[in-house]
Amino acid sequence: LKEAVRVFKRLGDTLNQTVAEIRLANTIHWLRRYDEADEMFRQLIERTQGDPTLHGYLDFAHQHAGKCKMDQGHFDAAIFH
Repeated sequence: LKEAVRVFKRLGDTLNQTVAEIRLANTIHWLRRYDEADEMFRQLIERTQGDPTLHGYLDFAHQHAGKCKMDQGHFDAAIFH
């Protein structure tokens, strides 16, 4: 996934880079590296909110950020997403 992110970034393909980064953040969440995953999701949510071409992935980023918060026992934060 990290290589996919690098390739899409090098190609200037922001859409597919974002999708790959959501998948990478989700994998990092599964590895229980919660702080790292939380930060990645925060950045991805910010990016998808700020770029109209990425708005279609905002819900996906929020969904996975919320699941990450749930697995940490932060249910109020999960509900926010």
